[in-house]
Amino acid sequence: MGNLKELERELCHEEELFNRLISGLHASINSHIFEFYIDPETKENSPNYEAYFERVGNFPERIENIYFAYSVLLRFFLEIMRNDLEFYWFLCV
Repeated sequence: MGNLKELERELCHEEELFNRLISGLHASINSHIFEFYIDPETKENSPNYEAYFERVGNFPERIENIYFAYSVLLRFFLEIMRNDLEFYWFLCV
């Protein structure tokens, strides 16, 4: 019975990490969209700071999740480089 509770705790932790990863990816995408925002009226490309701060910038946890997502991505590529150099060379070509 103790193992089931440990498994539930572990799944909750994994679910929390997954949610942080998805949140970080979502916040990163939003940040890029607002950086290269095209105004529908003028058709000009310029940063939309108001929308950025409304959806990303005023939420420190979302900024932290962006850093978390990038660190997971970086670790993924470092593992690939360490374990499979042929795949790394394929990425560089």
